[in-house]
Amino acid sequence: MKALKILGVILGIVVAGGGVAWATLIKAPSEADLCAHLSGLMDQKMPGFAASPAGAEFAASCPEKVKKGDSEGAIPYAKRAKCVMASSSMEAVDACD
Repeated sequence: MKALKILGVILGIVVAGGGVAWATLIKAPSEADLCAHLSGLMDQKMPGFAASPAGAEFAASCPEKVKKGDSEGAIPYAKRAKCVMASSSMEAVDACD
């Protein structure tokens, strides 16, 4: 009985550790969140961008452009996406690549 408790505790630690690793390393912001943030940064750099035709075109094409590439791993993509979300300017976004 004691061995089952120990096994349960070990399993719980492994599962919790996996969840923490997933949340910190692998889980990336959604495409919608990335696009909204980028649109806000573009609007900050060029006021009125979001309401312009160029802003509408950007909003339509953005999700396809920011999604994870076929040859890109989950961790590098998540790292880049989190960098973009932490950026406060378009210049900072450029440094994320």
